[in-house]
Amino acid sequence: LASSRVMETGTCCASRAITVHHGIAGNAAGNAAGKRTDFADRVGRQRRSVSTLVLLRHGKSIWNGDTARFTGWADVPLTVQGRVEAVAAGQLLRSRGITASRVCVAFASELERSHETCELALASMAGHEQETWSSGRIRREWRLNE
Repeated sequence: LASSRVMETGTCCASRAITVHHGIAGNAAGNAAGKRTDFADRVGRQRRSVSTLVLLRHGKSIWNGDTARFTGWADVPLTVQGRVEAVAAGQLLRSRGITASRVCVAFASELERSHETCELALASMAGHEQETWSSGRIRREWRLNE
């Protein structure tokens, strides 16, 4: 049995966080009458997992202002507003119960605006518990470049 729920956690101008909750409940084989055996119950409990996927777009860059231009692979930095948006996105996620300590791994493109947005959001998600996150958990992946 699988279930999914998608929730838009909010928007901050250019930054948007979307959270996908996906739960998998183990349904191990029971006996012929459909009753679960002790073994099947144990296997079912072991297979249960809940994952959360958060998708966050980078904050405003110097090229998506009034004279908006397609940036693509150009490594254009964030504006001050873009940094504020990244912090606000992290605060919003933290207010919804998604803290930095719950993040196993974060992926960002190789572009600095993406990586900086990720770092700022994670630091904001950590709040006063800054030791709960590390930039070492951020994986840069060129295939995520725009």
